[in-house]
Amino acid sequence: MDAGQFRLAQLSVDFVRPVPMTPLRRVVTWVRKGRMRQIAQVELWSQDMLVVEARATLLRRVPV
Repeated sequence: MDAGQFRLAQLSVDFVRPVPMTPLRRVVTWVRKGRMRQIAQVELWSQDMLVVEARATLLRRVPV
């Protein structure tokens, strides 16, 4: 399935603590990978500290 068929429908971002001006590590976990809806959980880490949590819902574009 082409990733271009999906569009961002909802985005929730939680800043757990202040984000430092250092390199961050990104961890993406697919919570749901359906045909019509996909949900991704994203975490940003600074060394061993979680600084940002985000959840994105993507919906498939279909002709109306």
